[in-house]
Amino acid sequence: MIASRQPRDGFSGMLSLHVNGDWQRSLRTAENGELFTRATSLGGVESLVEHRRAFEGPDSTSPRT
Repeated sequence: MIASRQPRDGFSGMLSLHVNGDWQRSLRTAENGELFTRATSLGGVESLVEHRRAFEGPDSTSPRT
């Protein structure tokens, strides 16, 4: 696999979750996590959680329900 040969110190991945309920419930899920920091980044090595609709506003294409 190419990914195992390219990085010198290993590699990681990305996880996407869908929380059933309204968008406020999914925002509370992101805010109350204990392992991840709520922030936006794809370039670092930190464990982060992002709530797309909260960052994108009312014109977000993220699911609303």
